[in-house]
Amino acid sequence: MIQLQPVGVVHSPFAEPGSVPRYAAERANANGTIEVFPEYREGLKDLDSFSHVVLIWRFHRSDEELLTATPPYDVGMKGVFATRSPKRPNSLGLSVVELERIEDGIVHIRNFDMADGTPVLDIKPYIPDGVDADDVKLGWLEAVRPPTAVATVQEHWRRMQTNDFSYAAELLAKDFVLEWPLSNERIRGKDNFIAVNEEYPANGRWTFDVHRCVGNAREVVTDVSVSDGTIKARAITFSYVEGGVLRRQVEYWPEKYPAPKNRAHLVEPLE
Repeated sequence: MIQLQPVGVVHSPFAEPGSVPRYAAERANANGTIEVFPEYREGLKDLDSFSHVVLIWRFHRSDEELLTATPPYDVGMKGVFATRSPKRPNSLGLSVVELERIEDGIVHIRNFDMADGTPVLDIKPYIPDGVDADDVKLGWLEAVRPPTAVATVQEHWRRMQTNDFSYAAELLAKDFVLEWPLSNERIRGKDNFIAVNEEYPANGRWTFDVHRCVGNAREVVTDVSVSDGTIKARAITFSYVEGGVLRRQVEYWPEKYPAPKNRAHLVEPLE
């Protein structure tokens, strides 16, 4: 009989398992701690030099062991080993979380998916080697999973290239905000975004050449060349994505310029 002893316990803002966000973007700002028990604290030596850790833990509130599960997508029943359902043999969970700091045996973490009181069985440093990200396949998830933040922003620029700005605006949140610090302008909402782009006195069709697009679960930075055939400029755009849509963008152009009067009715000053 295998017997495992917890090395610590999670202190989490998620009081109940049902309150734990299912998607990474929803828990990106979740902060919590792992209280490592005194007899195991010596094992934390040198861990604080890593940015992420792997946690092996137990679904302590799960009282069922099933071999099938229904994921939080409308995809029907799956084998439990093809899901992350808590109702599984041995009731074990595994998470990669951000490590903020370690103080007196307390491991401060963020972006995690564990309920308060979760027993932690092991802690390991996260070392991303051995698997090429391009070779990873996500099985049935590939057809139903929301796009990544980077993929959402890439699609945004692809739609901008069509010059159909209503089509591009479909990827914007209802409370979308775009800020241009160098002209001291802020655009609020989809309608104003569409109008600013459609009413601009362009010399021809706009082109958007994406040189680079990098990011994480919520934040993406792009380096894009923009031209209407006459005007040529390059912008660095910081995009913030939630739930597959753009919620906010901050865009920096090469130099300061006065805000055009023709769009004054569509923008507001930053200051």
